[in-house]
Amino acid sequence: MNLKTLKRLGHLAILATAFSVTTATAQTTWYLLRNQANSENFNTVSLWNSNSAGTGTAATGMDPTAIYDTNGKAVRSPSATGGVTSTFSGGLLLLNHSEFSLKTTTNNDVANLATAATGADILNANPTSAVKLRVSGTFTVNGNTGIFSTAADRSIALEVGTLTGSGDLFIGGTRQINGATSQFASASITATNALNYTGDIVLGSSTVATNNLSFGSNFSSGGSLKLSTGTTLKLAHNLSFAGGLFLDNQLIALSAGTYDYAALVAANASLGSVLTDLGGHLIVSAIPEPSTFAAIAGFSVLLLGLMVRRRAR
Repeated sequence: MNLKTLKRLGHLAILATAFSVTTATAQTTWYLLRNQANSENFNTVSLWNSNSAGTGTAATGMDPTAIYDTNGKAVRSPSATGGVTSTFSGGLLLLNHSEFSLKTTTNNDVANLATAATGADILNANPTSAVKLRVSGTFTVNGNTGIFSTAADRSIALEVGTLTGSGDLFIGGTRQINGATSQFASASITATNALNYTGDIVLGSSTVATNNLSFGSNFSSGGSLKLSTGTTLKLAHNLSFAGGLFLDNQLIALSAGTYDYAALVAANASLGSVLTDLGGHLIVSAIPEPSTFAAIAGFSVLLLGLMVRRRAR
């Protein structure tokens, strides 16, 4: 092996070592230092720190592969009007016991969004108009999450690629972070896939105005839909909730089938006061009785016992 080859190998070894050190020490999670002011937003680089206590190094740029933990602090999108789009430049925005204020008129875009078990509130904080929160990837609801409007004429639309998790979504009612009650919400939810979402969608009441909820397209989830007297569900698409339909925390008894507005009201007259007929349907799947689950469990135990005995022989 000649001297030139040895030098090349030496350079490659140095580069490999440098790359491995960089990879090993790459910051994967950044933490919000403090509540963001009006002039700041989720892309304000200097407010993200490598340590949750704020004693680490400051970020020098937004990393599209990193997690950005709001760390109990209030976060916001840029204040902008005129039909613009504001896009979060990080990888995953983790709302950790925080309020997320949507300030951009029209579109507030996040690739991937999650709420921690500590919960979060998402607010339409635009001073004049409706807003959209668009999550092109996955929205994982790990903790109870509120969706609210700051005024009766300012709706909020949640548009999601995949909705998953087991935390509940509260549309109006009680705020999850500051505990304020009777809060207003006018909201719509659209999800391409929500089959693995097992949390409940809860439409709470307000003393400000009638809280209302609609779905932007057909929607099926593994959780429940819980309505309250004094609220309105706009029934415009086909909806399915594996956990059932509730009114004032009481399960509405419905057999398997497809129900339009008239059929729902015929099944329970109280639903007439909380539903608006826009041509949609509620699809109810058969839910096995408890005795059926017990029989399945008993059969599984018996089958397991037989397999163990067979192997013992």
